[in-house]
Amino acid sequence: MNSTRTWITLLIVVCGCSGPSRESIREALLADPDIAAFENRTGFEIPVFAADRGYITLGRPYPESAPDPDLLRAIADLPLDLTNAEELTERAETMFRKAGGIAAAEKGVQSVYWRVVDFEPPGAIGERSGEAVYAELCATCHGDDGFGDGPSADALPFPPANFVVADFNCRSTAYRTLPEDADLIGTITEGLLAAEMPGNVSMTPGELQSLVAHIKQFSRRWLDEVPGPVVPITDPPEIAPELFDEGRYTYMVLGCWQCHGPRGDGEGPMAHLIDEPIRPLKRDQLRCGTTLRILHRTLITGTSSRFMQPVENADLTFIRDSLEDRLMAHREHIDAEAYPMQDSYSETEIAQLRDHIATLPVWRQIDRMPAEEVASAAAHRRWALAAYVMSLAGLAPAE
Repeated sequence: MNSTRTWITLLIVVCGCSGPSRESIREALLADPDIAAFENRTGFEIPVFAADRGYITLGRPYPESAPDPDLLRAIADLPLDLTNAEELTERAETMFRKAGGIAAAEKGVQSVYWRVVDFEPPGAIGERSGEAVYAELCATCHGDDGFGDGPSADALPFPPANFVVADFNCRSTAYRTLPEDADLIGTITEGLLAAEMPGNVSMTPGELQSLVAHIKQFSRRWLDEVPGPVVPITDPPEIAPELFDEGRYTYMVLGCWQCHGPRGDGEGPMAHLIDEPIRPLKRDQLRCGTTLRILHRTLITGTSSRFMQPVENADLTFIRDSLEDRLMAHREHIDAEAYPMQDSYSETEIAQLRDHIATLPVWRQIDRMPAEEVASAAAHRRWALAAYVMSLAGLAPAE
């Protein structure tokens, strides 16, 4: 694999003397059992590039801002679970700081400087196959054959994805279509907090592509279909108090509360009729992520559930004529008569919604509007709804 890295240089100055030799510095380093064990385990030799006139330059295999997965894998003695990446990085950095201290302790040395060098792991740790990565990192939850029935599956808050069915919640593509490779790679590297799936940055780009290709082998859908069209997403509006109010009214009008509950607790009056678990709209329950863009993407693409379909522009074209009496938009699975809003919201909240509805255009006005203006108003309401969901989850909206 490509292990080229860019390094930083460290310099040591002494006054009026040539300073110790590179050989003496190396001997001092290897006399320390921790450094000797570190070099033996990882195969990385802390090089002494210069020891001239008191200037000492040592080398390390990665800059602090971008730890080298190869080195971390070598430190961890394989297999590597990068949920402890910070700990592994600190273990490596401790050795380099210690080496610098040993060099600085030599007679005539005033300062030590680092340079980043290339690192080839012992035994040339090569790129793992997608099958090997899957067996190491994925099978315990998703199962050997991709059915989502791994030995750890029952302990998770959400059932792991069934790769044979190939219905994916977190996608940029249209409702219930296959995701793009970039969607799968993003899920793998960023992880899913609500599903207790850690992000993984230990894979090279080649390993990620191989893993995605291996996951695709579990389902015939990848043979018969292509990824759905990517759903375009508009730019978010300015975050202001008015946006949250509009999002609250949208949440009420669309009937989101009938399943998710007026306060997002997942205990709406229709929740018992849904044969799928409805999770609270809270930080650790938002399946695909907690950012405003991700929540908006979920609203516009829908999930794999037949109950959480995309929120289309037609749903968000609020017309005063049809809302003044019903206080409800025409959406599938919503029963305004059996579960009236008055049973879940206070009189004050409903009065505020009625006041908002009174400001909306009637059908004749909307009929005369340019299509672009109607679509823009709908897109704004969808962003407002995403922002309001974030507020229910106790999150501050940000891009």
